[in-house]
Amino acid sequence: ERAARAGVGQDALEPVIHRLQRDARRARERMEKTLRSKRAARLLERLERLVHQTLAHPGPRSAQALETRAASEQAVRRAYRRMQRDSEAAVVPDAHIELLHELRKTAKRVRYTLEFLAPVFKRAEDAISHLKEVQEHLGAINDASVMLTRLRALGSRARKAKTSFALGVLVGSLEAELRAERAAFERSWKKYDPRAERRRLIE
Repeated sequence: ERAARAGVGQDALEPVIHRLQRDARRARERMEKTLRSKRAARLLERLERLVHQTLAHPGPRSAQALETRAASEQAVRRAYRRMQRDSEAAVVPDAHIELLHELRKTAKRVRYTLEFLAPVFKRAEDAISHLKEVQEHLGAINDASVMLTRLRALGSRARKAKTSFALGVLVGSLEAELRAERAAFERSWKKYDPRAERRRLIE
């Protein structure tokens, strides 16, 4: 699809496509092996117990409910503080791509924390919706960046001139896409205030 948009014939990229498909199969095999492991099974069991403990409140003012609320607020404060810290380094002109990757991972953790604790916070859904928009832009930046790194590495090993040329065109297209996504993310972040969001959640 990218090649077609960039005006590159797929035949020039056949060696690259085969290599990526092979790597994808290997990565999927590793993933499936991990998901079948005893460690993954134990993690799921622990998460299920935690869900039941969090949601099984005798009443809204019970000691257990108040303890859960306090622990949840602490988790949210900690998650937002980390996101705010990471954003101060990442949301600046010409920030290194690795800093944006770290912010993406932190935003993902904050979102998952809120999704898990949604029964505790009335405004969790609004906060999650705002985070999704930020996360989508950061995810697109990450995808383009990873693809650029991979295509450049493949281009350095390409044996055919037409493959090298096709990869060069794709790299140029991806570089333009990455610049556009960074600009879109910066616009999105300007509308987003993590501190205010956190206060609304736990007020």
